[in-house]
Amino acid sequence: MFLLLGITIVNDNRRDFVTECVDEIMLLIKDEPARPGASMARSTREIVEAEVEGLVLRVMRDPGIDFWQQAVTRWANKQFPDRTVHGTICKLCLEEIPEFLLNRQEPLEYADLVILILDIAGQLKLSVADALREKMEINHQRTWIQDPESGFYKHEK
Repeated sequence: MFLLLGITIVNDNRRDFVTECVDEIMLLIKDEPARPGASMARSTREIVEAEVEGLVLRVMRDPGIDFWQQAVTRWANKQFPDRTVHGTICKLCLEEIPEFLLNRQEPLEYADLVILILDIAGQLKLSVADALREKMEINHQRTWIQDPESGFYKHEK
């Protein structure tokens, strides 16, 4: 996934080429051949900058959950160096989940839950990305049924 950070138009009569240039930078990001005149100016793990016919585009790659887990862990280590896994789990269960249940339409409540889960995994040195990949492979192979009493879906054993 990519996030367009910004477009700098060097030549004003080229505004109609924006869509075409976005397509070109996507080819460059994917290391596919682009048309002549398209060049990669700068590339890092997160940001790619390219110029196509006088149009400069900066695109940020979606860094993925590994990036966010590391970012949360670094931030939490700095802010709360004495925290424990037990304390973080208690905060999640006793404070954040009830708050989420009262405000389910608020996206930041989802973020609070994810941040705490990523922090717990970081404290335990577990990779959430690896666990998600593995668990989704398992879930795709399972047969799911709806419990008639609760309405919940569960996998057959």
